[in-house]
Amino acid sequence: EMEEWVVVWDRVLRRSTPTAKSMICGSEPRGTLLRGVEIDVGGVPWLRVDHKEGQRDNPLFASQFAWLLIDGSGIGLGPLVERARCSVHDTPSRGKILVALQDFNEGDTVLQDVPFFTRPTPRQMAQRTDLTKEVASALQAISAPLRYPKAEFAQGAEKAKIGAS
Repeated sequence: EMEEWVVVWDRVLRRSTPTAKSMICGSEPRGTLLRGVEIDVGGVPWLRVDHKEGQRDNPLFASQFAWLLIDGSGIGLGPLVERARCSVHDTPSRGKILVALQDFNEGDTVLQDVPFFTRPTPRQMAQRTDLTKEVASALQAISAPLRYPKAEFAQGAEKAKIGAS
Protein backbone atom coordinates (compact mmCIF):
# COMPACT_ATOMS: atom_id res chain seq x y z
CA GLU A 1 0.00 0.00 0.00
CA MET A 2 1.29 3.46 -0.92
CA GLU A 3 2.35 5.58 2.05
CA GLU A 4 3.75 9.07 2.45
CA TRP A 5 7.45 9.42 3.26
CA VAL A 6 9.81 12.33 3.87
CA VAL A 7 13.54 12.59 3.09
CA VAL A 8 15.43 13.16 6.37
CA TRP A 9 19.04 12.95 5.06
CA ASP A 10 20.68 15.82 3.14
CA ARG A 11 20.20 14.10 -0.22
CA VAL A 12 18.99 10.59 -1.09
CA LEU A 13 19.72 8.92 -4.42
CA ARG A 14 17.00 7.47 -6.63
CA ARG A 15 18.21 4.13 -8.03
CA SER A 16 16.99 2.13 -11.02
CA THR A 17 16.90 -1.13 -9.00
CA PRO A 18 17.00 -1.80 -5.23
CA THR A 19 20.78 -2.17 -4.93
CA ALA A 20 23.36 0.39 -3.81
CA LYS A 21 25.36 -0.20 -7.02
CA SER A 22 22.52 0.24 -9.52
CA MET A 23 22.21 3.19 -11.88
CA ILE A 24 21.43 6.54 -10.26
CA CYS A 25 18.34 8.06 -11.82
CA GLY A 26 18.08 11.21 -9.72
CA SER A 27 18.12 12.39 -6.12
CA GLU A 28 15.83 13.98 -3.57
CA PRO A 29 16.86 16.74 -1.14
CA ARG A 30 15.99 16.79 2.58
CA GLY A 31 12.33 17.58 3.21
CA THR A 32 11.00 16.12 -0.05
CA LEU A 33 7.66 14.35 0.38
CA LEU A 34 7.31 11.07 -1.51
CA ARG A 35 4.60 8.47 -2.01
CA GLY A 36 5.83 4.92 -2.17
CA VAL A 37 5.80 1.35 -0.93
CA GLU A 38 8.33 -0.13 1.50
CA ILE A 39 9.77 -3.37 0.12
CA ASP A 40 12.25 -5.65 1.87
CA VAL A 41 14.98 -6.78 -0.53
CA GLY A 42 17.29 -9.35 1.06
CA GLY A 43 16.73 -7.93 4.54
CA VAL A 44 17.27 -4.32 3.43
CA PRO A 45 14.25 -1.95 3.38
CA TRP A 46 13.84 0.05 0.15
CA LEU A 47 11.20 2.60 -0.84
CA ARG A 48 9.72 1.96 -4.29
CA VAL A 49 8.39 5.14 -5.93
CA ASP A 50 7.21 5.99 -9.41
CA HIS A 51 9.78 7.55 -11.71
CA LYS A 52 9.52 11.30 -12.08
CA GLU A 53 7.65 12.72 -15.05
CA GLY A 54 9.84 12.41 -18.15
CA GLN A 55 11.77 9.41 -16.78
CA ARG A 56 9.02 6.79 -17.00
CA ASP A 57 9.70 5.86 -20.63
CA ASN A 58 13.49 6.12 -20.47
CA PRO A 59 14.88 2.79 -21.75
CA LEU A 60 17.96 3.17 -19.52
CA PHE A 61 15.91 2.52 -16.41
CA ALA A 62 15.21 -1.14 -15.66
CA SER A 63 11.60 -0.69 -14.57
CA GLN A 64 8.83 1.85 -14.18
CA PHE A 65 9.93 2.46 -10.59
CA ALA A 66 12.77 4.20 -8.80
CA TRP A 67 14.17 2.95 -5.50
CA LEU A 68 15.42 4.85 -2.42
CA LEU A 69 17.33 3.21 0.40
CA ILE A 70 15.31 3.78 3.59
CA ASP A 71 18.06 3.33 6.18
CA GLY A 72 21.71 4.01 5.39
CA SER A 73 23.11 2.54 8.64
CA GLY A 74 24.59 -0.36 6.68
CA ILE A 75 26.72 2.07 4.65
CA GLY A 76 27.78 4.33 7.51
CA LEU A 77 24.93 6.86 7.30
CA GLY A 78 21.66 6.81 9.23
CA PRO A 79 17.95 7.01 8.46
CA LEU A 80 17.50 8.42 4.94
CA VAL A 81 13.71 8.50 4.57
CA GLU A 82 10.99 8.10 7.20
CA ARG A 83 7.23 7.73 7.16
CA ALA A 84 5.67 11.17 7.05
CA ARG A 85 3.87 12.33 10.17
CA CYS A 86 1.32 14.36 8.24
CA SER A 87 0.02 14.77 4.72
CA VAL A 88 -1.43 17.65 2.70
CA HIS A 89 -4.60 16.88 0.74
CA ASP A 90 -6.76 18.93 -1.61
CA THR A 91 -10.43 19.08 -0.67
CA PRO A 92 -13.07 20.43 -3.05
CA SER A 93 -14.77 22.81 -0.63
CA ARG A 94 -11.98 23.71 1.80
CA GLY A 95 -8.77 24.02 -0.24
CA LYS A 96 -5.82 22.24 1.33
CA ILE A 97 -5.98 20.37 4.61
CA LEU A 98 -3.28 18.85 6.80
CA VAL A 99 -4.00 15.29 7.92
CA ALA A 100 -2.04 13.78 10.82
CA LEU A 101 -0.74 10.30 10.01
CA GLN A 102 0.71 9.75 13.50
CA ASP A 103 0.10 11.11 16.97
CA PHE A 104 2.00 14.26 17.94
CA ASN A 105 3.42 15.02 21.35
CA GLU A 106 2.68 18.33 23.04
CA GLY A 107 5.23 20.88 21.84
CA ASP A 108 6.07 19.08 18.57
CA THR A 109 6.50 21.32 15.53
CA VAL A 110 3.84 20.32 13.02
CA LEU A 111 4.22 23.14 10.53
CA GLN A 112 7.27 25.29 10.08
CA ASP A 113 7.28 28.43 8.01
CA VAL A 114 10.38 28.64 5.82
CA PRO A 115 11.10 31.01 2.93
CA PHE A 116 10.33 29.65 -0.51
CA PHE A 117 12.68 32.18 -2.11
CA THR A 118 15.88 33.73 -0.88
CA ARG A 119 17.38 36.59 -2.80
CA PRO A 120 20.83 35.58 -4.10
CA THR A 121 23.92 37.38 -2.86
CA PRO A 122 25.86 39.66 -5.26
CA ARG A 123 28.54 36.97 -5.50
CA GLN A 124 25.96 34.32 -6.45
CA MET A 125 24.50 36.69 -9.05
CA ALA A 126 27.95 37.28 -10.54
CA GLN A 127 28.36 33.52 -11.03
CA ARG A 128 25.08 33.18 -12.95
CA THR A 129 25.69 33.00 -16.68
CA ASP A 130 22.06 32.58 -17.70
CA LEU A 131 20.95 36.13 -16.72
CA THR A 132 21.51 39.37 -18.54
CA LYS A 133 23.12 42.22 -16.59
CA GLU A 134 19.81 44.07 -16.65
CA VAL A 135 17.92 41.15 -15.09
CA ALA A 136 20.65 40.59 -12.49
CA SER A 137 20.57 44.29 -11.55
CA ALA A 138 16.78 44.26 -11.32
CA LEU A 139 16.85 41.22 -9.01
CA GLN A 140 19.43 42.86 -6.76
CA ALA A 141 17.32 46.03 -6.59
CA ILE A 142 14.27 44.23 -5.16
CA SER A 143 13.59 45.43 -1.65
CA ALA A 144 10.44 44.78 0.31
CA PRO A 145 9.83 44.68 4.05
CA LEU A 146 8.46 41.49 5.55
CA ARG A 147 4.80 41.97 6.45
CA TYR A 148 2.23 39.60 7.86
CA PRO A 149 -1.12 39.51 6.03
CA LYS A 150 -2.93 40.92 9.06
CA ALA A 151 -1.51 43.06 11.83
CA GLU A 152 -3.46 41.15 14.50
CA PHE A 153 -1.76 37.92 13.41
CA ALA A 154 1.68 39.44 13.87
CA GLN A 155 0.78 40.66 17.35
CA GLY A 156 -0.72 37.33 18.43
CA ALA A 157 1.64 34.93 16.63
CA GLU A 158 3.12 33.61 19.88
CA LYS A 159 -0.41 32.56 20.99
CA ALA A 160 -1.41 30.98 17.67
CA LYS A 161 -2.63 27.39 17.89
CA ILE A 162 -3.81 24.83 15.37
CA GLY A 163 -7.15 23.23 16.13
CA ALA A 164 -8.90 20.24 14.61
CA SER A 165 -12.13 20.80 12.75
